Amino acid sequence: MSATPPTRSDLYAVLAQDDRGAVRALARDMAAVEAALGTAAFEATLVEKLHRWLNASQISLFEFRLGLQPRCLFSDGVGHDLRMVEYLGGVYLLDPFYDIVASGKPMGVFRLSQQDNRDLVVEGSFKRYWSQVGGQEEVGLLTEFAPGRVAHISAFLKSSDAITSEGAVAMFRAMETTIAGFYARQYAEPGDAPIHDETTRRRVHEAVSAALNDFGRGVLTERELEIVPLLLKGHSAKSAARILGISPGTVGIHRSNIYRKMGYAGQGDLFAAFVAEISGN
Repeated sequence: MSATPPTRSDLYAVLAQDDRGAVRALARDMAAVEAALGTAAFEATLVEKLHRWLNASQISLFEFRLGLQPRCLFSDGVGHDLRMVEYLGGVYLLDPFYDIVASGKPMGVFRLSQQDNRDLVVEGSFKRYWSQVGGQEEVGLLTEFAPGRVAHISAFLKSSDAITSEGAVAMFRAMETTIAGFYARQYAEPGDAPIHDETTRRRVHEAVSAALNDFGRGVLTERELEIVPLLLKGHSAKSAARILGISPGTVGIHRSNIYRKMGYAGQGDLFAAFVAEISGN
């Protein structure tokens, strides 16, 4: 008869007795996070322990669900509160990490500036948005912790941070399964989000989605209206052409017409105008 497999807590307890540097420290930190499950201290504890291993300027915890405005579960970092208000007010629709989930693409760990990743094509729009609060890079973990519910852990890096983006990617990959398990136990239980909260978030999402799809309506053609959201999300002409099934040259012509008709110098001005519109509404 085989012995009963040890629980995760038992494994952490055993590893914590192993006086071998990082392994022992990581086990101790993850055990502390697990001990905080089901309490009001969970989010702060998880972020505190992640900071020990990521050394990022800011770490934010989100839940993404299709058709709903994201939930920001916890966020730290100096000077970020105003930007989070804008983000949840509609800028999230332009977030390459959110777009991965909305498009049904494979999840995992990504860097915002990873130019060779077809899922994160950012010529400047969203990256410029983050640079307003002094950031140079964002590393994000996306993992489904319950059907239709995705954990997004965002590490916001500055040039002064000790860890590199490559180091942050490696740490996230090492913790991915553990973090998904934590999210499932903390948030996947019935009643963790009130019904009225979901109703409000659905209404916000419907409103900002309509604003995105109608941005430029009355001035632009239907094809140009299809291209505007892609430009706002930072897609290049090549990337937009792949999505729409047309040539990059055709996208380039439409893009020039969009900027001319709307009176913008380029992608950055278009992005700023859309953020101003949804912020004003």
